Amino acid sequence: MNKYSVFCLPKARSYYPYLGLMKALSGGLVVICLIVCFYGTARSQSVRLPRDPQKLIDRATTFWNLMITGQRAKALDFVVADKRDAFVAASSLPILGAKVIGLDFTSDPNHGIVRVRLDSMSVQVTGTTASFTVNERWIFKNGNWYVEVGDPRDLSPNVGLSSSVPEMIKQIEQSLRLPKSEIDMGTVIEGAQVNNQVPIEYTGKFPLTVELATAMPVVSVHMERGRLTESSSHFILSFDSGGWEGPVSIPVNVRFRFEAAVVERTVLVRGSVFAPITFRQVPPTSAQKDGRFSVFIRNNTSEKIDLQYISVDGKLDVLKDVRVLEPQAETETIFRPKPGEKPGTLTIVPSQPVHGKNMFAFRFRI
Repeated sequence: MNKYSVFCLPKARSYYPYLGLMKALSGGLVVICLIVCFYGTARSQSVRLPRDPQKLIDRATTFWNLMITGQRAKALDFVVADKRDAFVAASSLPILGAKVIGLDFTSDPNHGIVRVRLDSMSVQVTGTTASFTVNERWIFKNGNWYVEVGDPRDLSPNVGLSSSVPEMIKQIEQSLRLPKSEIDMGTVIEGAQVNNQVPIEYTGKFPLTVELATAMPVVSVHMERGRLTESSSHFILSFDSGGWEGPVSIPVNVRFRFEAAVVERTVLVRGSVFAPITFRQVPPTSAQKDGRFSVFIRNNTSEKIDLQYISVDGKLDVLKDVRVLEPQAETETIFRPKPGEKPGTLTIVPSQPVHGKNMFAFRFRI
């Protein structure tokens, strides 16, 4: 224990205000008393609770509530700015529960040490949990508290690991199998996000996180509930078809991780993206000398498409409009920017949904 740790209060009247703080730490059920132990030269040092300790406790509690419920994107707001990239890139801990149990006194009120008790699945006895305490460093910036952690695994003392990393990798390799290494999505309408269930067979004892080995702009993977265990039958591979057109053939490297043990598998994603309406700008990235430029709108369907309206947000003069898109044909529209205006987006709204879509948009490249 740090000799400036907060655990009991002496009877000195000056410490009574902290009793409410301890009630917050104990969840309102048991009042944890504090003793401030000063040894030797520590008596001459100025130590104190971090500034606004209730806010620090609340922030730490909310941070861990988000972590154990899988809301890491929201938890990112609680991480110091220079650690956020590392936090995003890292896999999360297999934590089942978390509780803030104390604060440490420090010499700088803008720094705080928060003690958190974590409950994790034990790898020594299947179906049981292991508990351990970690010390988190928080810093007060811009009127709020932020945790100084990049990789969440850095918080873990690796309690309960009965095997070396190479042995864990071997066990995961032997107990993990993908019955299908290829996913056929069929035809996807451009702009839709498709969630594909990837069957998996896993008989291992380690709860695994599922993540991409390399970040991809159109593909993501996740478990519907927590982590991959022997009771799991699949994981979810999502494909975002926005801005895509034509055949899809993407090898996706999926990483299965427990702590430092990592195993990868490759899933081939196949399919085709059909864009009912596409756009082509001429000139492609600028305007002609007179300021004009064209956008050709192509109807890729076999049906005529009547347009309810087109919009340029009032930033362009429409020199040539369009009201009907003929099947399998391209129609030219002509525009000229208004003085002092920067072109934004061309939006067209058909009279009736086209392949389920009520609106199509194109961002001008001027």
